[in-house]
Amino acid sequence: SDRGGHFPKPQHSKSAAFTRPGSAALILGDALHAFPPDVGQGVNSALEDVSVLSEKLDLESEDFSEAAQRFETERMPDVEALIKIVATAAPFQYSQAKWRGRLWSFSFLVRFMLNKALPKVFDLPTFMLVQQSELHYREIWQKGGRGARRASAFGSAVAVLACLAARACR
Repeated sequence: SDRGGHFPKPQHSKSAAFTRPGSAALILGDALHAFPPDVGQGVNSALEDVSVLSEKLDLESEDFSEAAQRFETERMPDVEALIKIVATAAPFQYSQAKWRGRLWSFSFLVRFMLNKALPKVFDLPTFMLVQQSELHYREIWQKGGRGARRASAFGSAVAVLACLAARACR
């Protein structure tokens, strides 16, 4: 039976701006950051590239090289975070073992429920944070990591308490 297609790993260029005195070239969109459609951010991230570039061009209308450098400085942290998000927030297209997919689903559900119970303590899973357009990708990556660490700490504390309770009941 056919197992479906294979997607390459998410990737990005090490640089967005290529400058020489008096000239510059930029890459945007899929040329800058390429990834499968796991979290539906291809067009969104390309439009964000254009928005940031427009802002930099407005600020540096006389010097395209400077605008290109400023674009790269501001945009690359988000590009790097987006690639990490795509690889971890919805990893189902990477030919992973079945148990890893189940573990991801379990983790997603636990973090989602913890967020519903204690939203000020537990962030939403990264997959859902991506839908909050007011957040930069680097903020999403930071919140997702913080949420994962807090959920792990909570799970560890529950396991320790369960062990202590089991010992006390003997």
